[in-house]
Amino acid sequence: MSHYDSEHGSIRLPAGAMKAVRSAVVTAYNESRTRLADKATALLPRLLAAGKRKRNFDWREAIYSMASGSDDASDVMLLLMPTKRVVVNGVTTYVDTKKPKAPKKKDLGLLGARAKCVEFEDGHVSFGEDGRTVTWSVSENNHAVERARESAVGRAFFRALANVSWTRGSGGVICGNDEYTRDSYEEGAGANYATSRFGPLGKGERHGRRDTVRGVRLASAMW
Repeated sequence: MSHYDSEHGSIRLPAGAMKAVRSAVVTAYNESRTRLADKATALLPRLLAAGKRKRNFDWREAIYSMASGSDDASDVMLLLMPTKRVVVNGVTTYVDTKKPKAPKKKDLGLLGARAKCVEFEDGHVSFGEDGRTVTWSVSENNHAVERARESAVGRAFFRALANVSWTRGSGGVICGNDEYTRDSYEEGAGANYATSRFGPLGKGERHGRRDTVRGVRLASAMW
């Protein structure tokens, strides 16, 4: 069943907590990219064997077929099928190279320890210039919140927040919305609802129709 939803919130961390939270998120992202590269490299010999001596072989279709059932089939394809820049009549386009190639480290987009933003399929985690603010944002899509929270980045982010020692003046609320809430015309309905609360700043009055997502009382989790 479809469930289009989104999520967003900025959390103010205690002084000195940013480094640990950022490190956890960046490490999780880099490790997920490395695992993806290993998966793509392991697939390459079988892929090249399938297309050997075949004219006009559809490499993309073969990659999708061999990686079928995997949520990261598209990412595997992007690593194995590097593109080259082509300019035609002043218009720049990118086309596939002739054959799949093993991904190189530079292709992985690994992030440094002081990365300002970690992007993943359904959203991003960004780190404020003030050294205290971290923002979680999930763009609206079908089951986007579920995928984001279950991703390597999502699990690392919320695990890191669970380990924060919250102090006065820190914390915040992550709010969500979904297609069912927006479609309601009842009094007091249609508003954002809290999905997670953190620290003293997250203890404010709860607003909106509910504090649950898919029946789970996420808003009651006070870290």
